[in-house]
Amino acid sequence: MVELRLLLDAAIPADRVMLLLMGMCGLRISEAVALEWRDVNLSAGVLTVVKGKGGKKARVVVPPQVVTELSALGTTSGLVLGWKDPVTLRRRLKALCERTGVRYVGREVHGLRHTAGTLMYARTKNLRAVAQHLRHSQLDTAAIYAQMDDSEVRGAFEGVSL
Repeated sequence: MVELRLLLDAAIPADRVMLLLMGMCGLRISEAVALEWRDVNLSAGVLTVVKGKGGKKARVVVPPQVVTELSALGTTSGLVLGWKDPVTLRRRLKALCERTGVRYVGREVHGLRHTAGTLMYARTKNLRAVAQHLRHSQLDTAAIYAQMDDSEVRGAFEGVSL
């Protein structure tokens, strides 16, 4: 999450939106580049992924920070990011990583989606909320975010002495 903050601080507005769509909304790269303004409802704080994984349509809650950044772009038609090529997105992310010293490995784009799941789990401790936000069809898929956070287990033993 510290890395996402570094990237956001160095990004121009369009790249900030790109980072937030994946790092907070949990969009996949194909979903982010295909997102059109007609599928974004800023007043309701939701967007619609028209063709997600498996061709499924899905509703995604847009956090207030992302609503603010989307509003700041000042456009309301066409593609939200302005390009439809995933290679362009990867190139822009890689350039941002190089400028900020954030390590870029081929899976960094998916790493942003992983950040969204980690943030959701840290805030809610609720796997169903993570699965819903990331549009996982199986609850088990969201379990990776719980495995990464052992704070509840540690907390359960505070003050316990046998």
